Amino acid sequence: MDFSKYTFFHKTPANIRFNDIDMLGHVNNTVYGNFFDAARFDYFRHVIKVNKFRDDQWIVLATMTVDYVHPIFLDDQLMIETKITRLGKKSFDMAQVIMVERDGNFTVATTTTSVLVCYNILQETTCELPQEWKDRISEFEKDISFS
Repeated sequence: MDFSKYTFFHKTPANIRFNDIDMLGHVNNTVYGNFFDAARFDYFRHVIKVNKFRDDQWIVLATMTVDYVHPIFLDDQLMIETKITRLGKKSFDMAQVIMVERDGNFTVATTTTSVLVCYNILQETTCELPQEWKDRISEFEKDISFS
């Protein structure tokens, strides 16, 4: 996935644990979702200002596509960059990149795109994204026009 057209304003550091490493000496592919989830929630807390969802207003992951570009190793320093790239009536698209610092330079290790949907647990149905969330996202993601 080519994210060169985006500027990522939200960044979350991530730590690699010893048990994240597989028999080949790199981070196991099952761990990447944890990195993306943590950064996604960090984005929700800092940009949308949501620390806890209500029963009538949750965000669920509907689709996630991951491209593994370079392996990640135990001593790598990670930074996950997160950006919302599309706002719909009930859903939004998110782009995320795991950057690895090696020799003072950050390089792309992994990219992901995902679709997230606002969901009402009590009614078991999708619901509209709150306007206040859309406003906060639009203000934060200043390089994208969501109209």
